[in-house]
Amino acid sequence: MSIKARWDYNRCFKDESLDKDLFVEKYGRVMGEHYYNKFVHEFDGNILKMVGYFRGSEKEGQVFCDMITERIEKYEKRMSYDKGKLNN
Repeated sequence: MSIKARWDYNRCFKDESLDKDLFVEKYGRVMGEHYYNKFVHEFDGNILKMVGYFRGSEKEGQVFCDMITERIEKYEKRMSYDKGKLNN
């Protein structure tokens, strides 16, 4: 199974999820809250719909994709650490 799909299914830890604080950090308070509310309430956390929403703004869309990449990398590190603990 793709690491992206596993992350999307398991993104329950704050530092691995696309939470409001991350949106505010990356976009600023006003637009961060706007995009977060759009992502959570209108698109029900659907990443593909949110990417589609940014179709007219390449810069803002790239920030969103970078946020996902950052969170997936954190998820991968935790998973490899957890797997290492299980093998010891």
